[in-house]
Amino acid sequence: MTSAGTPNVWGGAPFVKVINQTSPLQNVKMGELTDGTSNTLVFSETIQGEGGDLRGFTWFSGGAHFETLIGPNSSSPDVLDNANYCKGPGTTGTLVSSMPPCTGPTSALPSNYAARSRHTGGVQAALADGSIHFISNSINLDTWRALSTARGGEVATLE
Repeated sequence: MTSAGTPNVWGGAPFVKVINQTSPLQNVKMGELTDGTSNTLVFSETIQGEGGDLRGFTWFSGGAHFETLIGPNSSSPDVLDNANYCKGPGTTGTLVSSMPPCTGPTSALPSNYAARSRHTGGVQAALADGSIHFISNSINLDTWRALSTARGGEVATLE
């Protein structure tokens, strides 16, 4: 487990790699997950939007993924690419009260989508080894972030 406050750096997302800034993204092979398949997140639940909220829709390029900047089911808002895509608490206009909080981006608050579910206490997530785990909302944030890298070199364990 990483120690509290350890900065996590991009250690290779599980599905794509960047060779250099001018080359196209390329798929990552299982053997390239040097953090190990049992230490690499590949999927997590997200909540599908309602009433014009675009989170969780596969046809919306930004909506069907999650990031680990904030923890699962965080009370911090999702930061959508555009505030108009957001209908959760804290937004103006038509509010869908069953949606998690969200807002639009600012220079200090970049786009970010949390793993979210309607389960009490956590989310279901899959690791690259094919195992499914219930991840507690109270997971150590550094551990959560370390699980999201494929080649970050962190030691992250689910307990």
